[in-house]
Amino acid sequence: MSMKIGIFGGTFDPIHRGHLKALENFTKRVSPQKTLVIPAGVPPHKKESTTPVEDRVNMLRAAVRNFPNTEICLYEAEKEGKCYTYDTLVYLHKTYPDAEFTMFVGSDMLLSFDRWYRVEDIAKMTSLAVFSRHGDDLEALTVKINELKKSIGLKAELFTDEPTEISSTEIRNAVKNGSALDLILPETEVYIKSKGLYGAEKNFDKEALLEVLKSRLNPKRFAHVLGVAETAVKYAKLYGADIEKAEIAGLLHDCTKDYSYETQLNFLKDHDVEASPEDKKEPIIHSLTAPISAEYDFGIEDKEILDSLRYHTTGRAEMTLLDRIIYVADFTEPTRNYSDVNFYREKAEKNLDEALFLGMKWIIRDKIDNNKFLHPNSIKMFNSLLK
Repeated sequence: MSMKIGIFGGTFDPIHRGHLKALENFTKRVSPQKTLVIPAGVPPHKKESTTPVEDRVNMLRAAVRNFPNTEICLYEAEKEGKCYTYDTLVYLHKTYPDAEFTMFVGSDMLLSFDRWYRVEDIAKMTSLAVFSRHGDDLEALTVKINELKKSIGLKAELFTDEPTEISSTEIRNAVKNGSALDLILPETEVYIKSKGLYGAEKNFDKEALLEVLKSRLNPKRFAHVLGVAETAVKYAKLYGADIEKAEIAGLLHDCTKDYSYETQLNFLKDHDVEASPEDKKEPIIHSLTAPISAEYDFGIEDKEILDSLRYHTTGRAEMTLLDRIIYVADFTEPTRNYSDVNFYREKAEKNLDEALFLGMKWIIRDKIDNNKFLHPNSIKMFNSLLK
């Protein structure tokens, strides 16, 4: 039995709520077993985007991650020069030789469909799911579908779901003018501002990030990351670290911890990260996926921040000041309520390194006493602290 695959393509410059509503309607109506979301590289019918393709892909990947049975296909994004739909379909038929394809098409695309490159071959390789963009063009779309069925044997179905009319140009102009970005997801907003895309002032949008974290994390974990960020800022002030970096790292250190283990493994696969068996253990894997999410979902480029996320659970030899701050803040923040927590809080406010060493000893002892896995990096950290 052949697999039914949906094709949902676009420039996604940037991905917005209209795209996501269209994708939702498409998968609901067509019911594909797998949906391939295909960001364009250099589309033949549009002016080449000035937004780096890797930025468009990063924003897209974060936005569609929770859609079931949905994958990003990078064929067009990675292909040099212009790429026609015919080329993509040839590639997909080679990749999935037994599949049946249905491609999402909007109003404008359908009305100009007979001018596409090798349109007769396209009609043989895929059926179309046509969705009205405006809602007032259904008659014209019906006429066009019937014409194409007669002229080239096109297989197509018209759906009348309520359209969501949002323009990527409108969003880019809103960014440039500093308008409220309620047409995009909070994670897209964080990414755009972190990277300074579309003329936005380059800065870190804490409020948008908090929206994302509140939706990603359970209430207890969300309170914890707020506590770590608050405590990290306090330690940064005490010990001369960068306050903004400490807050960002505190907020992001557990940003993937409530994702399923399978989702976290997919994070590694999507970004071609080879991980050791020790790093892929379930209590530790979020130390790998958190910096990936920080970099590719939220546009964080600072290596010091990313490293502090990477080692906030296991530690490492020769910890940086930010590493130490996040590590200690993690076990001394206000929502922690274990019996000796006040002892470690008092130590941390007087001597960060002493609190780190004593905390590490306690953590190692607890793991040994309870027969828990002790990561090699933790042993290296302990030996380094002995110096």
